[in-house]
Amino acid sequence: MVVCPRCGTENESLAIECKNCGIIFEKYEKSRAEFFRLAVEAFDSNEFDTAKELFKRISSDYPERAEEANKYVQKIEEATRDDFFRDALNIYNENKLDTAKKLFEQIKADYPELSIETDIYLKKIREKKRDNLLEKAVSAFEKKDYAYAEAVLNKLISAYPEKADEAKLYLKKIKEDRENWPINLLRVIAWIIFSVSIVGGLISFATIKNSVGFSIGMTTIVGGVASWAFFLVICLIAENLIKIRKNTEKSK
Repeated sequence: MVVCPRCGTENESLAIECKNCGIIFEKYEKSRAEFFRLAVEAFDSNEFDTAKELFKRISSDYPERAEEANKYVQKIEEATRDDFFRDALNIYNENKLDTAKKLFEQIKADYPELSIETDIYLKKIREKKRDNLLEKAVSAFEKKDYAYAEAVLNKLISAYPEKADEAKLYLKKIKEDRENWPINLLRVIAWIIFSVSIVGGLISFATIKNSVGFSIGMTTIVGGVASWAFFLVICLIAENLIKIRKNTEKSK
């Protein structure tokens, strides 16, 4: 008695073909063996797409080898998954955060068993992007590129609420710097006058070595110091007025 490997029908012992499904036993077994050989060769050569297609066909066309074929399909899927994760990790290490994020999100959707690992890296990417954004804002602030700094800080507040307090602190500093720029300009002018008067006075002492030179030098120095002091007092008064106005606004 010959049992058909495909449909399980019992046939006479000398039967050449199955009386139920019609397969020719010898041809069927040769074809199955050839398919399996090609599939294993593709698998061993890491030609996973070809191997997967062949093993799925074996599972469909040769059900008696389905269990073994399905094991290979599972191995291929695991290898593909691991390669996918490795590629995402390499891109992450190259600091290509947007591309890495898309890959990890795709891995999470396709391979739920890797959710924990992908969530860890998605969190790291979020933190890196947040810190990079803050670094850009601080750099722009230090360069007094306030328009760009404001844009980045507002984006930071919107995208990363946990950094809102720090971003708002810089926005407050930008506002204060803008309000204080006339005062800062006066302060710079004061120090320029002070420096010029000192240098001018010393030059007068050195070049005109008599009472006239001394008089000119002293007048230059005293006048410069007086102007310097005057401008600094103006700055101090202006700063106090601004503080008073702010305190009044807060109390309302």
